[in-house]
Amino acid sequence: NSLMLFEGGKSKLRDETDHEDLFRQESSFHYLFGVKEPDTYGCIDSKTGYTMLFFPRLPPSYATWMGKIKSLEFFKDHYKVDR
Repeated sequence: NSLMLFEGGKSKLRDETDHEDLFRQESSFHYLFGVKEPDTYGCIDSKTGYTMLFFPRLPPSYATWMGKIKSLEFFKDHYKVDR
């Protein structure tokens, strides 16, 4: 029994600017999980197929500039993972 851990694409910021580069998810990660958000990890249990996603904890100030912070339940339902 083993777990496979996958790292999604990382968001990038340019120094001393409010510019964010256009994010593109890592291809294999997108294929396996369908996730569009940056800085995410995924895990699959090789024996059971149990899947988990790990999203970064965002500070409340994130919502001021980037919009509502989605709940973990939203991501679980949206991406159809076990946890």
